[in-house]
Amino acid sequence: VTWLAMGLAAALAIVFVGTFLPRSEPASGVPSSFPSGQTAASRTPDLPTPTAQSLPTVGAFSEVGRAAADTSILAVAANGTAYVATAYGQGGPSCGPGSLGLLTGSRVSWSPVPGSVDAVASSSDRLVAFGRDATCTSASLVSSDGGLHWAARTQRADLRPHSIAQAASGPWFASTTSAFWTSTDGLTWSENPAQVGDIGRSQAGSLIGIAPGGFVRSIDNGASWDPLPAGAPPSVPSAVAYSDNSVVYVIESGAYLIDLNAAGSPTLLSTGRVLAVAARSGLVVVLEVADDGLRLDLAAEDGTRSSTMIEPPGPTPSASLSGAVALLVDRVVVSLGDPAQAEEIVVSVARLN
Repeated sequence: VTWLAMGLAAALAIVFVGTFLPRSEPASGVPSSFPSGQTAASRTPDLPTPTAQSLPTVGAFSEVGRAAADTSILAVAANGTAYVATAYGQGGPSCGPGSLGLLTGSRVSWSPVPGSVDAVASSSDRLVAFGRDATCTSASLVSSDGGLHWAARTQRADLRPHSIAQAASGPWFASTTSAFWTSTDGLTWSENPAQVGDIGRSQAGSLIGIAPGGFVRSIDNGASWDPLPAGAPPSVPSAVAYSDNSVVYVIESGAYLIDLNAAGSPTLLSTGRVLAVAARSGLVVVLEVADDGLRLDLAAEDGTRSSTMIEPPGPTPSASLSGAVALLVDRVVVSLGDPAQAEEIVVSVARLN
């Protein structure tokens, strides 16, 4: 996985697949501090209230693009723009170059990236990515023209984020397996003392992360992180996606949906082999291999859920199949790759009716 790409920070729902900070004891580094005269209630942002809702149905998938790569990441910016970033697997035939695809209408337009992409995010004026160049050296990348041109900076070997997000106004944040990082421009990064093992931005504008003691939220651009009622996942997630009031995460036993604003047990969404998860305001999705086929599990924040077997173009389900998924307002995007079948990823789209 690699260089530039998967909830684009102006508010993406990005697919992040990686390893997160272990959690067992409460984190002393994640304070629940409030300015004088304020309480947790007074600092709570105006978030949408979850309500019962009917789920959309998934239409037929049609191909919109393909590119040479082993794996890919999908990300959606706040303005609804969808990006596809490609990568070559660690130890594969190459660490780069990768490519960045912009989904417009019914096709993906590709631009070269000087390396494979491991994580990507976007703000209103730039794309920020991490990946590996042709020599497999870790680097940060920034583009201010939608991915046509990139500025790059070599990073230390342990700065290999699996998630990136930008505060509503202010710094960027990145999470690795062992540290939390901050940047003002996306190129130069420094370690942050907060113990946040994964980071994302909800469409409501707040930053949400996982700390050793559970989920945390920041509404002051990352200056402080307040614990949320939802408890910590029982084991280290391999994928996480953030909606406004809920999180879908993947552990060995399956994919789970949890209400961030209430203490309680998570809802089991899937027990198949999960390839990817994604979220947008009010809706989460799980892409999984089940019954020798591919299945999409949709869930609303109130727990309403549905499952649909799908047949997108691209490689067929196998032990080496990898995938990414993203939610737009009225469409779902799926990207599939399997280097055992072909060194190529295939992107397809289906309408949500």
